[in-house]
Amino acid sequence: MTDETPKSAESPLEQIAIITYNIIGGGGYKNGWLEYPGKKALIVQNKDGARIGLPLWMLFTNPKATEICKTKMEDLFEGITSTLKQMNQIYVYVGLGGANDAIRLTKDLPPQKLSYVLCDCNYRQKINLISEIGNNHAKLIKCECGGWDTLDKILKDFIGNKNK
Repeated sequence: MTDETPKSAESPLEQIAIITYNIIGGGGYKNGWLEYPGKKALIVQNKDGARIGLPLWMLFTNPKATEICKTKMEDLFEGITSTLKQMNQIYVYVGLGGANDAIRLTKDLPPQKLSYVLCDCNYRQKINLISEIGNNHAKLIKCECGGWDTLDKILKDFIGNKNK
């Protein structure tokens, strides 16, 4: 018998990822890892820093708008799939212009770790596609068009800072 107190196992680091072809909040977050005590958040957002991935009018007037959103989503997901699989939770914004690609690019991620942050635009179509790729057990979070305020709230709730 010893007097030594057994050391408790360290609790694992809680990690989330937030992915959007827009930006989070007003654009005050940089892409990459944000570290907080016991927590890490991977921010993957529009590299151009634009509040909307595309000007909204472009979605309706430019026949290449969907292709532009597709390219933005593919660029955001490039090389991070294995990292995403290690996250506790993954939040992906699914808007009007990039919906199909945002959903398609998540097909290999574990649905129990996946939350789709969806605006109302073409909502039923988004739900059908999520089901088609087999992620109907993923969490669905309704949001405003653009998703920036909802994603900002998700991040602030995660880090425990309502006033960032």
